Amino acid sequence: MYDNIETSEILKNAASVWKYLRKQGGLSTKTYDADLVEELKFKLTLSSQGNLEDLLENINTEDFVRAFFQTVQPYAEMMSDLLRMFETAGAKQTNKNLAISFNFNQNHPELKFDLSHFRSWLETWERVLGIYLANQWNYDTIWKLNSALHESNDEDVNNSDLKGWLNQYIKEGTWPDFQLHALISGESDLDKILTRVWQVWNEVVAESSKYGRERRILREMAFKPQESSSNTDSGSLQKNQLGWVPEFLGRIDSDHWAASLAKGAYLKAERISKLPSEARLEEAAKLRNKLEDIFKAVSKVEVQRDTLVQHLQEFLQLPLWKHRYELYSIWIVTQILDALKSHSIRIHQVNGTLKFSFSGTHFATVDNFEPRLHIWTELRSPLENPIGEGRKQSIQPDYSLVIDPVTSPESSVFVVECKQYLRASSKNFSAALSDYARGRPNAHIVLVNYSSVNQNILNRVDATVRDRTSLIGMMRPGSISAQEFKTLVQQSLTKTYVHRSTRHTFSSFAEIESITLNWGNILRDLDLHLRIDTSSDTYNVCYSNKGNKTTKPWAYLNEDIQSGDGTETIKMAQWVKGKYHFAVRNYSGETPLSSCGATITITSSKQRLKLQCPDDGEGKWWSVLILDSNTNQFEVINKIVESPW
Repeated sequence: MYDNIETSEILKNAASVWKYLRKQGGLSTKTYDADLVEELKFKLTLSSQGNLEDLLENINTEDFVRAFFQTVQPYAEMMSDLLRMFETAGAKQTNKNLAISFNFNQNHPELKFDLSHFRSWLETWERVLGIYLANQWNYDTIWKLNSALHESNDEDVNNSDLKGWLNQYIKEGTWPDFQLHALISGESDLDKILTRVWQVWNEVVAESSKYGRERRILREMAFKPQESSSNTDSGSLQKNQLGWVPEFLGRIDSDHWAASLAKGAYLKAERISKLPSEARLEEAAKLRNKLEDIFKAVSKVEVQRDTLVQHLQEFLQLPLWKHRYELYSIWIVTQILDALKSHSIRIHQVNGTLKFSFSGTHFATVDNFEPRLHIWTELRSPLENPIGEGRKQSIQPDYSLVIDPVTSPESSVFVVECKQYLRASSKNFSAALSDYARGRPNAHIVLVNYSSVNQNILNRVDATVRDRTSLIGMMRPGSISAQEFKTLVQQSLTKTYVHRSTRHTFSSFAEIESITLNWGNILRDLDLHLRIDTSSDTYNVCYSNKGNKTTKPWAYLNEDIQSGDGTETIKMAQWVKGKYHFAVRNYSGETPLSSCGATITITSSKQRLKLQCPDDGEGKWWSVLILDSNTNQFEVINKIVESPW
């Protein structure tokens, strides 16, 4: 018995489990949890129309529970990010059991816990998730699934949705920007297992697209020359505890697995549906048996039904499940900190407690910016005549990045508002962006949403401030949106600090210690170049001439990286009189510089400044900056050009 409910009643069918989850989990299916309902429908390949409980008739209990845990998986990843942040804050303060206080909602009691509690909650969450996400597909079984549905590639596709999907996938080389739903044959027993097939297909496509809209990004991760393929060719386990490994996904995508299976499933279902009654039953039975044999061959963790209920209870009783809305808002700060990870950040405590409060908290300070940068939660500031409902002569966004003096609205440089709605409200979202942009006249305002957003909402934002506003939807751990958010933080701060830096005069160029180029795996080979023009000579420091720290020009390159995820640094042992022009060359050229996300970090004895590669412009070179040791001035160029000199 669990809470006076018989196990047999809870697990009678998928609809009974859903009733139990709604009651025990406190799900607000018409408001905050509406997106959870829609994602469940999608993962189970159900119609987006209608009541979920009524649609679960043909879904077995185990598949439903697995889909539920897949849907809440992002919260476990948020907890992992938060744990790393909490541990960092505790370690820096020599407080190994840091206390944390969540008090973002004045209508809910404060949730206070320490690091040991949080680790225990996360272990429980990940253990339960891992059990139900442990279907172990390998190359043999995943391609058998494809072969069972294979139809002649010469056959024409009639379905317009499938045509559009295949066009984006194959011709454009991108993961399509819309969902594709399964086609049914009309034979209920076959359609039940086709639904399971489509769940696997949806999972593969969703996991693959996390690594970037362009399919080549995932394939490049899978075929890195320096990595051994022994693990992925062996047919061994292809999933980690909480997700698919990118090497496996990239390798099956190189053979167009997703397109092949989708086309085969559509054509097979369509062909069977058009057969005469007797032949249709025979063909449907043959295909069903073949598919069932494949699913039986996929290893999975078997869970007793009593244990399944125990896991559900264990999961739903976690304190952080009841505070999952606040969990999302607090997770956003980990993404802000990640965007600033190359800087020295102090996370503030109050009497050994890390506080998150709706009344306003000075959360962290970045000391090596000049002026210093502060991160505040719920920082209130005045605003005359706000247009958003519920605002009265003030605004109070979730996060504010501000410089001194903190109390001045003009000091905000970046503002974040967090939302968690299935359907973005054009009126409310645009009003929030307009109010915050008017109230913080020097800040870039970004509204992030857990679910998708329509960028047309920006058209309703006050035209006088619209260019300082952004919307980011599907903001979740590991998503493309999360990377876009971090890039936006970096670019906004670059505009603020580079603007100040272009007027800065160093007391001595000896303050500058190094210039460092960083980039990810979108490009294999970027090269950092330095050209020094003196009154009598020109010196070049680059991959072909790494310079020297003991003779002129006393500048040298540490190494030449040619396989992505690179860091190249030029250091100056001493300075000559002249102009130092730094630039970056796109040597391998797989993608334009404007989409590479590379950064340059200028490190001095007193501060560190970062420049983001521009997201517009054409050319093989990124002209970065010019340092003039004759005048102790430097000029930030930060443009993509055909030739820097």
